[in-house]
Amino acid sequence: MKAEKEYQKLVEKAKQLTDLDITFARSRRFEIVLVKACICNIMSRYYGYTTTLIGSLVGFHHSTVIYHLQKHSDRYLNEEEYAETYDELSKFTSRAEDSIIDVEDVVSKLRACLAV
Repeated sequence: MKAEKEYQKLVEKAKQLTDLDITFARSRRFEIVLVKACICNIMSRYYGYTTTLIGSLVGFHHSTVIYHLQKHSDRYLNEEEYAETYDELSKFTSRAEDSIIDVEDVVSKLRACLAV
């Protein structure tokens, strides 16, 4: 299934970035929840997967996925670690790779606008 492949790709990239393997993690540790929240948002925003499907892959109830989707903007603006993790992981989506848009340039411009 395509969703599972995209999820595994994100998990592997997250492991490289954070040294955390969230494949079977059922913990509430901040670092693990942060990575899972980033993956939930990427899978929803970039691929349009349902909250139920995302939840089954990540190990969350679909209502928890909805919570993380709703909190994304606030966390992105106020939590630097979350924003950096989200930005790094979003660069490795197949949609980002196919895009002619320079993701790093757009992110830096957005951060500059938000910092004002």
